[in-house]
Amino acid sequence: MSTEPQPKRNRFDVRLLLLGALMVGYSAPYYRAYQHEQRSLSRLQESFVSSPCANDLGVKLYFQKPIETQMLPSTTESLCRRLDQLRARFLEITEPSGQTKPDLEPLSIVLFNDQKSFEDYASEFAYDGDALGQYVELDRLFQSPSARSYLYWQQNPILGMPIISPTLEHEYVHYLDSRYNLVSEFVGYQLNSRTIWWVEGLAEYVTFDQDHPEVKQLLAQTVKAGNTNIPSLHRIFSVEYSNMSSPDGHSLIYLWSYAVHRFLREAGHAGEWTQLATALRNPDTRASMREYQRLLDSIAERLNSDFKDWVIQTAGQVERL
Repeated sequence: MSTEPQPKRNRFDVRLLLLGALMVGYSAPYYRAYQHEQRSLSRLQESFVSSPCANDLGVKLYFQKPIETQMLPSTTESLCRRLDQLRARFLEITEPSGQTKPDLEPLSIVLFNDQKSFEDYASEFAYDGDALGQYVELDRLFQSPSARSYLYWQQNPILGMPIISPTLEHEYVHYLDSRYNLVSEFVGYQLNSRTIWWVEGLAEYVTFDQDHPEVKQLLAQTVKAGNTNIPSLHRIFSVEYSNMSSPDGHSLIYLWSYAVHRFLREAGHAGEWTQLATALRNPDTRASMREYQRLLDSIAERLNSDFKDWVIQTAGQVERL
């Protein structure tokens, strides 16, 4: 048997090999996303007219061709003015710390002329064509533009102007929420079952404030049902998008989540709401989610009865309107 010493394997080489093997598996889906984005950019240049907001929003609007070019300035101004108002309301509600998600580029809002165009585009790029709009953050592994909302809008038949719909506002709040609140592991706006209620409920709350037509209908139904259909906070906090296929899925994801935001902020629990937002803003991913989930568990246990009482009281007020 040879007694010659065996060459020592360089630990750095081993780690580099392992990292390379991991990156091959990790980067494949992101490279596909990058290729998809290049097709998307090409199509934008060919089929849309860009019109940036003149204020400091950092938003660029893309209007699908054909469009009356003489309408672009006034249309852009009205849309950008409304987005500016919405941003002011978001910042007033959330009072962010000033820290934003690293490298999140300004938002591009892509506006389609009709639902069919939107659905065709969505199916081509594997987005959700059943939705009225979608907010997408693109991975920055390949330095591609990162933040974009795809929406369709309808023209006002009298004025020929696009209708500023709650869908546009809802998707814009997703961008603001991601930029100012979800700054840790939520690169790409990847959500888990504990954050869906937060992002969808907050988007509805900022958009509608206290005047949400669907929620008013839901609360009226709650009164008629004898207040027996109020979900627990634990159920709302655990909602997933897969619940959309259930009869109460839409209500859970959007309406009851909106109600929880209102309850926390307007029924004397704004401190708990701020603690949740602060936890989500922690750039340390593990610490962020650990604290966030601890707070959710505590709120669900301590405030569930208070939430039900608030819903019953609010439903009674709606019923008397």
